[in-house]
Amino acid sequence: MVKMNFARGSRTIFGQKTNETKVKDIIKSIMEPEVDTKVGKAIELDNRIIYPIIQTMVIKNENQAFLTVEIFPIALVIEETGERYVVSLTNDEINSEELIGRITPKK
Repeated sequence: MVKMNFARGSRTIFGQKTNETKVKDIIKSIMEPEVDTKVGKAIELDNRIIYPIIQTMVIKNENQAFLTVEIFPIALVIEETGERYVVSLTNDEINSEELIGRITPKK
């Protein structure tokens, strides 16, 4: 049980005073998110195939019940005339080779 005394700004966990960093560490250890990168369904457009790359984050409680699921589009892998290239949607650095390697060729 986590309680907050707003008048004094202190927190107690199971009756023991603690600081905010410790509270965040305890909550994080209980509900560590599972983060994964996945390739979405291919979209065919004229002579291009566009593969959306998404990052998923799942947080479950100790009973493995879902608390939250978040999906973030992070990149597009575009294939045209036999070439593949990556477009970032987040302005973060991405490993183009790793993302291209996740694409399974269409049969």
